[in-house]
Amino acid sequence: MFPIAVLACGSGSGSSFNTTSASNLDVNALEETEDALSQMNDVSVLYALAKTHADLDAYLKLSSPGVGGPLLPKAIFDGMGGDMDPDEMYDNFRMTAFRIDPCSTNIGPVKDPSTCRNQLRLIFQSVTIDHGAADSGVHLFYSLTRDELMHLLRSIINLRRSNGDHMISEALTVHPLIRKQGLTGTFASGLNKLILKYAGETNLVRFTVFTPQDQSDTSWVFGGIDLSAGVASPFPIPTLPDGGYSFPLPIATLFVGSFYQGTAGTGSQMAGQFDPVTTSTDDINLFANVANAQSATATARQAAYDAALRIENPNINSSNTIDCASCHLAQPLREFVAEPVFQFSSAGNKNAFVPDPKWITEEDIEQSTHLKPGAIMNLHAFSYKGNSPMINRRVINETAAIVTYVNSTLLRR
Repeated sequence: MFPIAVLACGSGSGSSFNTTSASNLDVNALEETEDALSQMNDVSVLYALAKTHADLDAYLKLSSPGVGGPLLPKAIFDGMGGDMDPDEMYDNFRMTAFRIDPCSTNIGPVKDPSTCRNQLRLIFQSVTIDHGAADSGVHLFYSLTRDELMHLLRSIINLRRSNGDHMISEALTVHPLIRKQGLTGTFASGLNKLILKYAGETNLVRFTVFTPQDQSDTSWVFGGIDLSAGVASPFPIPTLPDGGYSFPLPIATLFVGSFYQGTAGTGSQMAGQFDPVTTSTDDINLFANVANAQSATATARQAAYDAALRIENPNINSSNTIDCASCHLAQPLREFVAEPVFQFSSAGNKNAFVPDPKWITEEDIEQSTHLKPGAIMNLHAFSYKGNSPMINRRVINETAAIVTYVNSTLLRR
């Protein structure tokens, strides 16, 4: 199997189920919560890493039975081709995160809810107790109705509140209740049951991958397939020539980025490349190679930095308007090259995302996983590389925008 890695919307607030035992949880008995608002960690949930075999067994697997069948049928997984052992790879993947999106690919404020695509997105990675998560995984997209999405969201809020967490303001991080209770606790177990109630083979619509080409931490591949009535077709990566159809697999697309980040953390040894280069005007390719950036004009460098902020801004770009690699590399190139080498700052830049202060505070979007100087390149968006969680700025901004929309509109009717 080709190695794969993750990229990159009732009448009361009480609970009617027993929170003392995960095995006693009855998801169908959850009351919908009309008055409780969502917070960052309700719509984007990052699980902790397994520390024991019991933890490892507690995760959902690709084969876990959901709506109409497994979360990802093995035949679809195997269809990505390659030469690694598909049985070992398929069985090793565990769900490490999920996200709810009530209007996928929408840009800016939602103007027409009838055009929204309601989605539940699951992130799987190969996880071991000793080494954490491999630099590999899959991203699964499931189509929901608006009613299904709202029941799921209210159930998550209700589950959180019933487990003693009534906070409405908290930065996006590994979920506090999962940190407190563990992967075998009532909260994580309840979330897993909810996922299986709303996701499965029947409503799986997209399967994307992000994988290192080798073990050098310098080169990655992005691709994916769309699914309709069980029929797979290539997922054309936006802004790439011909959709990026250069990967030698029948149903996958390709985007490669080769990068080397100097151990000094100054970006002085960054000598990477995008292949192919995006056709979007929001092009950060200049910062992939420090020598090229140094020889460029100040105007060109400013344009590339503004592009990085625009790529991270859900009011300007979506996954339909920018390619995968640019989305995943915007933050690394900002923090490894543009800001330390050329002293750029997002403060006061009109292209930077600004949350609605009525619903999201500056503390809510304070990033918990800045890239560390001298660290290895981490392209993950909302997942792990080894034992290190990565929550990139694009995910934080998207999550803030979703919380604003659901709190101001969907949960306030």
